Amino acid sequence: MYSIVIPVYNEIESIERLFNEIIAVVEKLQVNYEIIFLDDGSRDGSYEKLCEMKDKNSEIRVVSFARNYGKSVIYSTGFELAKGEYIITMDSDLQDDPNEIPRFIEKIKDGYDVVVGWKKNRFQNEPLKKIPSLCYNFLKQFFFGIRLRDSNCGFRILRKEAVRNLNLYGDRYRFIPELSHISGFRVCEIPINHRKRTYGHSKYGFFRFFTGFFDILSVRFLSSYHFKPLHFFGTISLIPITIGFILECYVMWQKIWNGSPFQKHVAAIIIGVMMIMVGVQFLMTGFLGEMLSYQKKTPHINYNEM
Repeated sequence: MYSIVIPVYNEIESIERLFNEIIAVVEKLQVNYEIIFLDDGSRDGSYEKLCEMKDKNSEIRVVSFARNYGKSVIYSTGFELAKGEYIITMDSDLQDDPNEIPRFIEKIKDGYDVVVGWKKNRFQNEPLKKIPSLCYNFLKQFFFGIRLRDSNCGFRILRKEAVRNLNLYGDRYRFIPELSHISGFRVCEIPINHRKRTYGHSKYGFFRFFTGFFDILSVRFLSSYHFKPLHFFGTISLIPITIGFILECYVMWQKIWNGSPFQKHVAAIIIGVMMIMVGVQFLMTGFLGEMLSYQKKTPHINYNEM
């Protein structure tokens, strides 16, 4: 069974046309499917429109949120409700072409766990996003070690096992391929058709590319050191502790070998003590993190029994 999860936010003009296009494609595949629309606090009547569509079509499931929570909450809810072994996500603005769904299904049957769309002609439709997007994807490749040309594409298919491993909050929905790769799942991408926006306007501003850099650092840090924070803070603590120790040794050497009074090296003494204290604080932060991590539940482990 295939579950198609679609976030909706103020897309009243698009959703019915999108639904009809999806139905036209999946009916030809002769597979079991469900379509889950998740309305993220729309104010343009999108929820009412979805309810009308649901009354006429049994394949539709509609979930409504009291306010706008963002895509991480939307995806997490949709993944939890999905009954299918495979889950397809796509946007509701008609830029994702449902005719690509058979290609996603064909590719994931090759043994992959996550297949992401690569909007190959995207920059012809959205030229202002070219340079920021290239930089953003380069940083993702550098920090996560997986080469995807459009990892932030919302058009993708995932196996249920990969979905269960995701812990989405904040803007972590933008790192679904990277998080899956870190957890050991096989990830690939396929080029897809990307259509120009027909109705409305983009919900994302240019400022998002700046905040995205901090998101990359946050996800990389939590993915690497969530259950071993002492490794991170302990390593950092070595720098100030070493500097402080060297300064104090220098003062002692001057006192013992040259007879230089401590009063001549007050600045070095104070700075050395402060650096050692800073290092100890980092070290204690690491121990505190270890204590908190110890109380956390062990994350889902990805394995298969032959």
